[in-house]
Amino acid sequence: MQFLTRGLLLLLLFFGAASGQILPVPMPVPPAPIVPVDPKTDLGLELLVITSEPEIRGGRLEQIDSEQRFLLPIASVIRSRAEQKLSSGLEEALKKVAKELQPSLDARFYQIQNQWVAKQRSAWRLDLAATRAAVLTALQTQGLTARAVLSSQPPKRTVEDFYKQGIRHYFSGGTSNFAGSPSYRVQNIIAAAKQIDGRYLESRAIFAFNQSIRLNTEQGFVLGNIIRGSTLSKELGGGICQVSTTVWRAAYNSGLPILERHQHSYRVSYYDPPGFEATVFAPSKNLRFRNDTTSALWMQLEWDVDTGQLGLYFFGVRPERQVQISQPRISNEKPAPRDRFVPDVGVKLGDVQIVSGAESGMQTRIDRTVQYNSGRIIRDSTKSRYVPWAAIYAVHPKDKRIKK
Repeated sequence: MQFLTRGLLLLLLFFGAASGQILPVPMPVPPAPIVPVDPKTDLGLELLVITSEPEIRGGRLEQIDSEQRFLLPIASVIRSRAEQKLSSGLEEALKKVAKELQPSLDARFYQIQNQWVAKQRSAWRLDLAATRAAVLTALQTQGLTARAVLSSQPPKRTVEDFYKQGIRHYFSGGTSNFAGSPSYRVQNIIAAAKQIDGRYLESRAIFAFNQSIRLNTEQGFVLGNIIRGSTLSKELGGGICQVSTTVWRAAYNSGLPILERHQHSYRVSYYDPPGFEATVFAPSKNLRFRNDTTSALWMQLEWDVDTGQLGLYFFGVRPERQVQISQPRISNEKPAPRDRFVPDVGVKLGDVQIVSGAESGMQTRIDRTVQYNSGRIIRDSTKSRYVPWAAIYAVHPKDKRIKK
C-alpha cells in the first residue's frame, strides 16, 4: 500500500465507512536501526563549553569568546552510543562539569602583556536538560563534539558599567613596598587597602583619606606599635600610612591637584626615597586631592604579601597631560642621635626588639611639572622636613638601658 498522509488517510476512512467498505490500516514505520559501534574505533565525545564576556582593550569595548573542552568518559560514551541513551556515567560527568563552572567576578582591570584590560566573569549555569539533549544527538549521529547549553547572570559591577562612565584607559598609578613589615603592620595595610579598592572618584570630586577609612576591629585592624614622644604604645592601624603614601604617589604621578599632604616627623625607610610619602592621623592630618579630569576615576588597589608590593592604579579617560617629577633634593642633613630603649611588657628580660632604625634629619624638595594637551602648564613643589631620629629598641620594663 502506498504511503498516505494522515489527512488523506482520515478522508479515505471516512468515505470508506460511508460506503460500507473496510480499508486496511497502514503499519507504523519502524525506528531507524541502531548503528553498531566498534569500541576500538570510537573516538569519544567532547563537551564544548563556550562563554562570551565583554572586555575593554585599548579603550574599545569588545565581546570575547572563551572555549573550554571537557572529554567525557570514553567507557560511558561507548555504552551510551550502543544503547542510544545517556548512561549514568555520562549523567555524572555532566553534573561534574556543571559544578566546575565558576561564580561571577566583578569587573576589574588586569595587566596582560603590558596592556591593561578590563575583564569580568558572569555566573554561568549549565542547562542540564538542554545539554543532555545535545549530547544525545551527538551520540546518535556519531558526533565527536556536543555543545553545552548555558545561561548566565552578569556580575554586580560590569565592564559595560566602566565603559558607560568613560572609564576606558589606564590613567596613572603609584606603588610602595612593605617587605619586612611585622605581621600586625601587614594586616593593617591590607585592611586599609580593602576599603579604598574599588572606589569611584567622580569628576571634580575630592578624595579625603581619613573619611574613606573606618578604623576599627570589625574592618580587620589590629593593634600595632605607635611611638609617642619617648614612649611605646599600641594602637589600631599601625602601618596605615603605607596605604596613604601609595595613594598620594598615585595622585601625584597622575598630576592631580594635591589639596592636603603631610610628611612624617622623621624619615621612614619604608617610604624611600625621602619626601615621597604622606602620613595621616585623624582628625589633624589628612590626605586630600581632586579629580580634575572630565570623567570618573576608578581606584584599584593591588597588593602582594609575598613581595610586599602595594599599588594604586587610576583608570578613566585617556590621559590628557604629561607629568614630570624630579628626584628629591636633600639639604640640611643632621646625624641621628644615640639609640633609645623603650619599655614593652611583651619583651622578655634580656631580649631586644627593634622598633625603628636610626634616621638622620634633613629637608627635601620635590618639583612637579604638569603639562596639559591644551598647552596649560602647572608647576608645584612638595617640601618635607625630617627631624633626626634615634634607633628605638623595645626591651623589658626592668631593662637597665631604659632611662628613668
